Amino acid sequence: SQLQHDTITELGADKQRLEEEVELLVSGLHEMELENQQLKEEVQLLEAERGQAGGLEERLRQHDDVHKQEIQWLQQEIDTLRTKESQHQAKVTEQPREEEMRAV
Repeated sequence: SQLQHDTITELGADKQRLEEEVELLVSGLHEMELENQQLKEEVQLLEAERGQAGGLEERLRQHDDVHKQEIQWLQQEIDTLRTKESQHQAKVTEQPREEEMRAV
């Protein structure tokens, strides 16, 4: 009878320990599920940021292309103005010579 009582007490203690372990495991599982959900949300945010970064990169490239075109156009304008300036300078230099020739 004492042996039976001791066995029942041990089994009760084992059952109590197992129930506590199950509670810990369930609690740990819930924590892991929450962490998993947080990680999924972080991944979604990172993917969204990556998409935005890709869009920004494309816009920057387009702006860079536009600026390169503007610089090219400005260089052409500068060349045109320099050519006109040279032509004007040549006329200004020729004019006094022509007047000198007429005077002679």
